[in-house]
Amino acid sequence: MFTDFRNRLTYFGTLDDVVYRYPWQRPIDVSSIQHQLITSAIYDKKILINDGYLVANPQLLGDLEDIDRSLIGNLMMTGAARLFARGGKSNLAEGIEKQAGKVRTHSRIVQGKRWRVMRDDLEFLSKEVGQYTVPWPADKNMGEIFYRLMERVRALSAAGRVSLMLPDQFRDFDAIFSLFDKNIGRPDFDGARTVWEDQCWIYFSGAPVTPESVSDLNSVKKREVEFEAYDRVRAMMNIANEMYHLAYTIAAYHTLQTDGSATDIDPTTMGISSSVITALPDLLGPEAEAEEATQREAFEHRQRLELLNQLLIAIPPDLKFRDDFFFVTRLKTNGECRRSRSEYLEALRLFVEGRLGFGDASKVRSEYVRHLKKLLSLGLEANFLEYFASRAIDMFVIPFDMMHGGLGTTLGKMFLLPIGVDRVKNLLVERLMEARVDAALAQAGVEATQDARAVPLARRLGLYLGPIKTGGSEKLLSGISPHPATKAVA
Repeated sequence: MFTDFRNRLTYFGTLDDVVYRYPWQRPIDVSSIQHQLITSAIYDKKILINDGYLVANPQLLGDLEDIDRSLIGNLMMTGAARLFARGGKSNLAEGIEKQAGKVRTHSRIVQGKRWRVMRDDLEFLSKEVGQYTVPWPADKNMGEIFYRLMERVRALSAAGRVSLMLPDQFRDFDAIFSLFDKNIGRPDFDGARTVWEDQCWIYFSGAPVTPESVSDLNSVKKREVEFEAYDRVRAMMNIANEMYHLAYTIAAYHTLQTDGSATDIDPTTMGISSSVITALPDLLGPEAEAEEATQREAFEHRQRLELLNQLLIAIPPDLKFRDDFFFVTRLKTNGECRRSRSEYLEALRLFVEGRLGFGDASKVRSEYVRHLKKLLSLGLEANFLEYFASRAIDMFVIPFDMMHGGLGTTLGKMFLLPIGVDRVKNLLVERLMEARVDAALAQAGVEATQDARAVPLARRLGLYLGPIKTGGSEKLLSGISPHPATKAVA
């Protein structure tokens, strides 16, 4: 199903600090995180972020230092990004101070000259986004949800496991689960994923390794050099991270069903971008149409998916943005862009349902891109401006110079004026920038269409993923009690 992500939440595990420590095979850097977040804004997706990720992930500290200019700050202030926090309240400043006792990057910030100002800004942000914050479920123990999911992976058949791990990893997983099961604290299940991480290191290397010692090394290559068992631990942590994100998604879905605080969100559906869809079909809906679809309907569906690649908008890796993301807020507040986006998203839905032709949908896409490229161009890095300025000289000045000597020299001098001073140069560079953004936004769709092996672009963008299934999640949660501390308070 093509998900209605505008009025529903999608759990965003990409920002997880443990994913930073043990990245998936396609590592995630700051730039790729930015592209995913900007893409969410382009499609008006509402994303849910565990508040712990923001204060624990070293890659995100820069975003918290200047919330007025940062991408996370702009997304949160517009309600596009929402926090998932214990008790429905988050204090990002206190979170960083707690991390400072054990993480060097956080310690440097807290001890720095700007911490007083930064602390005030973070307290303001925490208060302002409180209206959007989703509370952890008071009646379910989050650690136990994670434990039960790992238990289910342990019980899967070989055929059920292959989407999560390689066959030669089955034995390792089972052995680590036995250690995990023996060492997990009951009935609180506190720090369940950390217990799993500890047991992974003990199993593969004979001794625990502190998370901080891994995170302090800022690349996979450095970690592999420092820790011989890192690759094997990383594979097991990839599975744990996916189950952890699924656990938190199910918990958030339960809150939406029972709490009623997120009044602008559809509580009947909750999304997640994950690869566990085929492993646990009772918990996650399929990406394809219903199984009872006829062969002809299934064929037409696949055809639409291939054409859909060309209608979607994605940001390629080589498009770099500067540190001021004010334009993300304008994606929502600019009336022309907002109205055009609504028309575009409706056109996508109608196209997938077979009620709008490709040509008509393409026209709607082009109109949205016309507004979008103007706003995105405002945020590109300064060196991109210089790059396009030099291209302008190559394209327009050199031919004149070859044919008309003096005129070329005059134009060359004119183009040496700095950007922001020369109006003609500004206009030319602006046009070149918009043309580059225009081509860039279509690049991924063209590549996905040309490569038969490519993952459909809709899945890569998190636009075509099955939602959490109510029946399966309720069955999983039915045997899970509140955390003992919650029961004690009650």
